[in-house]
Amino acid sequence: MRLTLSVWIFIALILTSLSALAKPPNQAQSVAPLEVYSIKVDYGNGQILVEGAGLDPASATATLAGVALTLNPISTDTHLLFDYSTSVAEVVNSPGNYILVITTAGGSFTTSTFIPFGLAYNPPSGDPCPCQGEWDYFSSTASPNGYYGLTPYCSEDNADFVTVQFYDTPVGNYWVSWTSWDSASATGSCAQYIDGPTRTLTTEDQFNACAGYLRNIIQVWGSGGNTCLY
Repeated sequence: MRLTLSVWIFIALILTSLSALAKPPNQAQSVAPLEVYSIKVDYGNGQILVEGAGLDPASATATLAGVALTLNPISTDTHLLFDYSTSVAEVVNSPGNYILVITTAGGSFTTSTFIPFGLAYNPPSGDPCPCQGEWDYFSSTASPNGYYGLTPYCSEDNADFVTVQFYDTPVGNYWVSWTSWDSASATGSCAQYIDGPTRTLTTEDQFNACAGYLRNIIQVWGSGGNTCLY
């Protein structure tokens, strides 16, 4: 049976209507690629800070030495904060290199991270200087995990800034302990630059305690004759 022109037109209209009603195919949502710029371990607070781009906290996960880390809810697309639990500290319990894996919808990043001591370590609380825990640890630990017995590479001491630095040439470690105070804003900080977080000082008494601690290191071990880099 031959179809008339009017029938063909009717069929064409039906097909056109069905095509208009059909849903367009789903387009894949664009996901920013994962980029990691730096990784910092805050031993005192039991956290690992990842800085980068496209970090996507909605999909981010991480493991250290194969053990899952817990994503802190304050994480953003540029800063991921992971809390590590006792189960992580049980595995990462001594100095060494451990594999850190970060995964998001934008990709995966794997690196070997040096941990200078077991993550169970926590600086003692209540010290006049909040950096004393780190400084006590590193100044009493021999190379390569500390600078016990080394002579300072350099030191700097003035009214609002004190630093003492050690260059462990055989293993390529550069240890930088420092504290500073800004009288105008009444704020300050201290840090073990290589392997510890920067801690905020809220009073000048804290600064004096930190400065006195570092001045004692200089007095005991002597001061190097080089220009300090930091």
